[in-house]
Amino acid sequence: MAMPVAKILEESYANALNLAELMYRVRGEKNDFSGKYNLPLKDLSRFFAKTVWESVGGPGGHIIVKHRLTGVVINFSNHKDPVDPGAVLDIAERVQHHLNILGNEIFQFKTRNWKEKPDFKAVAKRIE
Repeated sequence: MAMPVAKILEESYANALNLAELMYRVRGEKNDFSGKYNLPLKDLSRFFAKTVWESVGGPGGHIIVKHRLTGVVINFSNHKDPVDPGAVLDIAERVQHHLNILGNEIFQFKTRNWKEKPDFKAVAKRIE
């Protein structure tokens, strides 16, 4: 049974808050991306909730996930720990793109971005 759009939106919002935590870790306290050097693989994997990110396969040793609403694809190696700093920057760029689509186009935040939950049922009606 397919998940209702309002539930996907709610799960996407919750996952986006976790992804914001990932972005904070990668950027570091000085916003200099110093966190790119020490991101354990197990930590990275937990940020992509299976309820909203579907596996789209990939070559052996790679994880490729696609978001059910935004269509953003994230690809990373499943065998280098910690994750390669260049790969972390690529992932951060894709995550930021995903967050921008969710916030600007889907949830259409105008004020207090990510601070207040949107009306998921109203958003679902608008995008269906």
